[in-house]
Parts: sequence; structure tokens; C-alpha cells
Amino acid sequence: MAYRALCLFIPCLLLLTGCGEGAPAAPNRLNPGGSDGTGGASATGGTGGFAGAGATGGTSGTGGTSGTGGTSGTGGTAGTGGTAGTGGTGGSAGTGGTGGGHTGECITSALCTECPDRFPCDDERDCPNGGVGYQCIPSGCLTLDRDPMGRCELAAGGSCSTDDDCDPPEYTCEVVNPQGQLCVKQTPGCNSDFDCVRGFSCECTGGYPCADQDRVCVDRRVPCLLDDDCPVNHVCDTITTSGRICIRIHQSCDTDLDCAGLTDYCEDVDNDGIRECVGPLLGVDPPEPCLNTGCGAGLVCEASVTGEAAQCGGYGLCRSDGDCADDSFECLQLWYDGRKECVDKGGGCDLANPCDPNAICAAPRTGGPPACQTGTAN
Repeated sequence: MAYRALCLFIPCLLLLTGCGEGAPAAPNRLNPGGSDGTGGASATGGTGGFAGAGATGGTSGTGGTSGTGGTSGTGGTAGTGGTAGTGGTGGSAGTGGTGGGHTGECITSALCTECPDRFPCDDERDCPNGGVGYQCIPSGCLTLDRDPMGRCELAAGGSCSTDDDCDPPEYTCEVVNPQGQLCVKQTPGCNSDFDCVRGFSCECTGGYPCADQDRVCVDRRVPCLLDDDCPVNHVCDTITTSGRICIRIHQSCDTDLDCAGLTDYCEDVDNDGIRECVGPLLGVDPPEPCLNTGCGAGLVCEASVTGEAAQCGGYGLCRSDGDCADDSFECLQLWYDGRKECVDKGGGCDLANPCDPNAICAAPRTGGPPACQTGTAN
């Protein structure tokens, strides 16, 4: 089965929410301006009526009409103009909802440092392409009412031309905008990490060994700011505009294109018949991928501290304990994808003793036995 090219950047959908505006207050009909005064015979003219004070938000009161002067009397005094009404207060700005277009305030977290305003969702139907090839996952942010906010992410296989390229009927060849034609799983659950959003792991529902158990995508996203916040052989990658997460470099792949945005090569690093992403060997010119066969005895390919490059070291993919540095190391399976890694003995987690969601079972960045790593969420 052909597998997907990893998608680093997803085009943006700009979703705007309007702000409510307060309705103008009704005119004040209960307090009109005073009536005209009428002047008496041979007397001083009547005083003009005073305008009523306008209510808040009401229409200005009307000034009284001048009194009519009496015979040989003094003309009436002009009525006093009504006090202008106070303008109505504008309505408060509306807050965006959880599905389809939230752009207002939200409650952030280490995993979601900015309110998600691209591809928000309540379920796959809110996603691009009608949800075909996408999953609606929790963003890590909450609404102000503390409801989870979803975000659409790509979860599809590799490129295809017909269904025959995709192991039908479980997978079919579908147009997945904006990526093109990709293999899309049509049944629930997952068969491998290819069926999950990057940062999620396809794991057995009842733990190891899997036997005939169902498999589901488990959230293994770990927040980070720098590569140093991540375990060994992971990089801090910007998956969305909402935050950065630690991504395992040794992702499954079929071609170099599957590793785009992560590292440069797709190779069988430990010669076990399974290809994975790997970086160029540090200090070699012209560049070439790091392979265990190119390292000395007891050394394996591990990520260097410099960008996407790799180096020969103590922590990396292996097939048996003999591939590792010495008796203090063991070749241990930490993930459900069948790969093993050289790690120090005495670790606190492995495939049979997995970490809780949003944690990664891996050796620390500076080395040591495998433990549940949580990045900047420590």
C-alpha cells in the first residue's frame, strides 16, 4: 500500500465572527415638551412651557413655543429647550463558537498556545473536503465555557491513481483537497500510524500483545518550544499555528517525499526491511543518509543536536541487543510500529508498560533509561 506524504503546512481558512451591536432605545413618549403659555389681558404674557428631559437613549425633548403677549402686555418668554437624550450603549462583541469559526478568546494550554482559528471543527463534517482524509482532533484549547475546541488535521495515506493502489475495499483512492488523490481508510480504527494524525500513535485498545484487538489512534502529542524540550530522536515541529509538538524522526515512509518537512531521507536505517525517515549523516559531504551499517560496532544512527542531521551514537534503531553499545543497553520496543531502539536498561516504560496519553515513552534528550516524557508540560 502506498502511504501518504506528510503534510507540514495546511492552507488557511480565515473565519470571521461579527460583533453584536446594541439596538437603539425607543423614543421617550411619556415626557414631551411643555405646552405654550397664553398671555392674559393687560397682563404679562404667559411663560413658555419647559421641554421635558429626554430619557437615556431617548429622543431630545422639544422646546416650548413662545407665549403670546397679552394686550399691552409683555411677550411671553420662550420655552427652555429639552435636554438631549443620552446615546444607547453598543452591544458587547460576540464570542465565537466551538465549531466552524471560533476567532474569539479561549483558554490556552502548553499544547495549544494560541486560539485555533484555522480549520476549527466539532466533527469531520466541518473539515475541508467534507472530512474526506481528515480527522477532527482536540486542539488543546478550551472555549471560555471550558468546552474542548476541535481542529481538523490531515490523516490519509499515500498518493494513488485508482482504488487498486490502496488495498480496497478498506482503503479507497479519494481526492483530498488540497493534497490531491490519496488513499483514505473507509473503516473505523487504524492499521498503522499512517492512519493517524501526526503526533498520534496507532495502538491496541487492550494493550500489548495486540493479538486480534482493535486498534485506535492514541494522542501522543507532547508540547515543546525547542528541540531540547523533546526526547532523544525527536524534533520540535510546528504542525499548526496553535502550537509546537515533539515529533519522532523515525516515522514510517515509502519515499523521501513522505519525510518532507521533517528530514531528508526515507531509508531502512537498521536493515530490518522497514523504511523510516532519517537525516543526513553529520559532517559528510556530499550529504548521505545515516545508516547503521555506516556506523562502527556498538553505534547506531541517532538524531544529532544540530537541526535535522543524524550521527552515530548510542541511542537509535536496532534489531537486537548486539547492535547496542554494551551490556548496559538493550534493544527495546517502545512503540507499536514494530521498531526497536537501543536504550539504557532499567527504564520505567516500554510497549508492555505504556505511558498515559500526551506522553512519549523514550530516552531523555541527554540520555538515560526510557521514561514517560511530557516536554514543556512537565
